[in-house]
Amino acid sequence: YPLMPVEEEGRLNDDMLRENFIERVFAYDDWMQNVAGDNLTARALIEFHTRHKFQLLAHSEKIYRQLGPMLGDLKSEPLKDIADRYISSFMEAMTQRVSRGSHVNAMQHLMGYLRDAMADEDRQVLMEQIDAYHRGEVPLVVPMTLLRMAQRREPVDYLSSQKYLTPYPDELGLRNRV
Repeated sequence: YPLMPVEEEGRLNDDMLRENFIERVFAYDDWMQNVAGDNLTARALIEFHTRHKFQLLAHSEKIYRQLGPMLGDLKSEPLKDIADRYISSFMEAMTQRVSRGSHVNAMQHLMGYLRDAMADEDRQVLMEQIDAYHRGEVPLVVPMTLLRMAQRREPVDYLSSQKYLTPYPDELGLRNRV
């Protein structure tokens, strides 16, 4: 399992490294449970990409822009070869730390899907908290909670499956420190 996330124990004392590691573990588990091996189908591969699209965007916009077109022509070569290249690039992207600016970019993309569902006041509060996160005044959990609340209030099907909103169980509290 050369792509399985591995991290030195001592490095897990760093909040950002720990959050990134756990996020990679859950993404890799999703791949292994739903795409790898006997589960590999074009549909499974596309659904995985769809679930992790905003995570990928946050970690590496460059790789995000490469992987979308890769899935555009799944008949150009054997599906297993495409899937192998896809997951290698995906896991490479996931190893990259997410900057505050990249999180802001991903959250603003998500907010675009909720634009019609949110009242002007709610949108303003969310933008204020995204900006406060960008300045380092609040942790990531604050604007993410507001995004998730807006999604629950007026569900957008596409966002319901996004792992970026809940990449791992909330009980871990990892976004409280990043």
